[in-house]
Amino acid sequence: MNLLPCSLASSILEGDLELAAQQQTLDKLIVMETPGGFYVIARFLWAKDRDWYLTTRRKRTEPRLYKDLIRLNKNMKEIFPTVGFELLRDQDMPPAHSAD
Repeated sequence: MNLLPCSLASSILEGDLELAAQQQTLDKLIVMETPGGFYVIARFLWAKDRDWYLTTRRKRTEPRLYKDLIRLNKNMKEIFPTVGFELLRDQDMPPAHSAD
C-alpha cells in the first residue's frame, strides 16, 4: 500500500471520525498491523482515493498506535458499532512528515 506521510492535513481525531460515522459519510476503516502495533486509516464516501490517519490531539503527525488488536477492536465497536474494518497484516508505518 502506498502511504502518504501523516500530517495535520491527513489526520483525523477520534471525535471527528465518530461524527463522520454517525453522519454515514465514512466509507471504510482499514487497520494496519505493524511490528510495533496497529493503526487506523479512514476513507470517506466523498473522497475514496484519500486516506486519513486516526491520530491523537497531541501527536497529529503520527498515527495513533494501538499495541493490542483486541483493545483496538473493543474501542472501535464502542465508537463505530455499525462500521466494520479491513485488517492488513505486515504493513509499515507511514513515512515521516517533513516540515518543509
